[in-house]
Amino acid sequence: MGPRLRAAVARWNAYGITGLLAAAGILSLLMVPRALDLALVVPAIETLKFALLLLAGAALRLSWAPAGLLMQGFFLGNLLPMMAVAGQLYADSPVRICNAYLLDDQARLGEWLIALACVAAVGWLAQVARTLVLREERALAAESQPELQNQ
Repeated sequence: MGPRLRAAVARWNAYGITGLLAAAGILSLLMVPRALDLALVVPAIETLKFALLLLAGAALRLSWAPAGLLMQGFFLGNLLPMMAVAGQLYADSPVRICNAYLLDDQARLGEWLIALACVAAVGWLAQVARTLVLREERALAAESQPELQNQ
């Protein structure tokens, strides 16, 4: 994106809230069993699904850094548990929720959703720990700089 378009997007995406909300809505919609079934039956819905996934990715890309750690935590704290619960429902359901998938495939999808939620949570927490350690190191280095200059 060019600087003008990026500036226009930044005006409506203050602190990344709008983009994160859009991405959460899109990803939530795409976890609905009916949407999964329709994407396999109707080619236009499948095309729309891929376009929405690209839009969600773009929204995340533009919103992640401006959101900061607090908004990122709020976003992931809502999306990841929902993803894990949907995965648990898929994995534990004794009947087929999605008509287009076999029961084994549905259980495997549930396990993958749970695993993906866990990996994303651990990855984000590792990023937060790294960011906080680097901030602390920079703060300590800034404090020691005046002492070195006074000597």
